[in-house]
Amino acid sequence: MLLAMCLPPRALWALEAGVTDDRGKTIRLERPARRIVCLHGGLSDVLLVLDKADAIAGRTTADDDTPALAHVPAVGTHLRPNLELILSLAPDLVLQHAGREEAGEPLNALESLNIPTAAFAMDDFPALFAAMERVAVLVDAGQTGAQRIQDLKDRLEAVRRQVQDRERLTVLVEIRYPNLLVAGRGSLASHIVEAAGGRQLVMEDARHVRLSEETLLRLNPQACLMQRGPMNPNPEPYVNRPHYQHLDCVKHNRTLVVEGRKFARTGPAAVDAVEELAAWLHGGAQ
Repeated sequence: MLLAMCLPPRALWALEAGVTDDRGKTIRLERPARRIVCLHGGLSDVLLVLDKADAIAGRTTADDDTPALAHVPAVGTHLRPNLELILSLAPDLVLQHAGREEAGEPLNALESLNIPTAAFAMDDFPALFAAMERVAVLVDAGQTGAQRIQDLKDRLEAVRRQVQDRERLTVLVEIRYPNLLVAGRGSLASHIVEAAGGRQLVMEDARHVRLSEETLLRLNPQACLMQRGPMNPNPEPYVNRPHYQHLDCVKHNRTLVVEGRKFARTGPAAVDAVEELAAWLHGGAQ
């Protein structure tokens, strides 16, 4: 009771209700988080969208090319953060992407030291928006945060209306070549394709699927995206690849290089990816 009397009114926002993350753990803070270490780039992006860049006290090397975070100390990688560095930053909250078991290990160690942690899955759009809404509570983003989230939802809905009556081309999303690796139905890229009015071609539930050239030729995608990223830094144009000349996507000049930061990094930029892909697939349909 004494604590509640000492806190300013806005700090009472989370004392009782708390926020439940995607591990099923409830996080209760005495005041809005103001020194946050983000162990996943997509969560850094969430805080930037919520206009809470000043709350980011630490980030991973995945944000090395994020200008707004150039001054923020890096604490290692998503799966291998340096716990001593994190502790030296005196965080009042550590955010992580939920899912992989390895990602949870640093959180367990930090929780044993009484550092609040939260993990959120953002692998599809409903999960992304649900995560953003809970992060907004933890940082007390207020009406600004609510409006930013609603704007993203509105943009996604606008694309849905634009493409709902358009032909859905089959789309392959390449993650690596050679030793072809493509996006499966469990990937963020698959949800982007479907939201943009395409039809995900590879239907295995996994995020990443190994594909032989024989299988690729049999599937014969109508559109092909080459995801530029760490596993595919300089995608080889399909027209230069042996045996690819017979694919529909090559015959009709429907191949496109896309940025992994938007198509693979779970976060708000996935909405940008939907808009860009919808315009490419459907000729800028409005």
